[in-house]
Amino acid sequence: MSVTRASSSRLYTLDALRGVAALAVVVYHWPHFFVIRYALNETFQRAQPLYSVFSVVYEHGALAVDLFFSLSGFIFFWLYARTIGEQRISARDFFVLRFSRLYPLHLCALLLVLLGQCAYATAHQYFFVYRYNDFWHFILNLFFISSIGWERGHSFNGPVWSVSVEVFLYVVFFALCRATASRSFRKLPRPVDS
Repeated sequence: MSVTRASSSRLYTLDALRGVAALAVVVYHWPHFFVIRYALNETFQRAQPLYSVFSVVYEHGALAVDLFFSLSGFIFFWLYARTIGEQRISARDFFVLRFSRLYPLHLCALLLVLLGQCAYATAHQYFFVYRYNDFWHFILNLFFISSIGWERGHSFNGPVWSVSVEVFLYVVFFALCRATASRSFRKLPRPVDS
């Protein structure tokens, strides 16, 4: 089974549920557009579009991040655990595959947010939503380490904290799968098309 074949196997219902969780997170962040000097105005939060329908998402949508991470972890384990444990993919290839999916979009978003934050700060004398937009926090964001304890708070594209955690979990996941070796994965079912 190659990584390419494994990654073509899909668990469509779980992917759909991940999509719903991702949309809930987007809706949850919508009130950020009504933040005034780093504080959410409660009046604006309750005045959001379709608040009566989506109030649960507006108020508790952060829980969808946990659901998304759990589902992603399950799918990720299903696709890669055996391949890594049986050493059919090198650490270099694994991390190139992961970063090639994340980094281009991350870098584009970071640069766009940098420009947006500079423009907003010029117009208002303070940053939009996230206040720690200095050189140090830019470097942390650039290397996917914006939320590992070296930061003073959220910066630039604040929700990218989840990608910082995701990258850390890739390292832990790879190390654990490699350390337990193939004996632990013999009873695991292979993805459908292997």
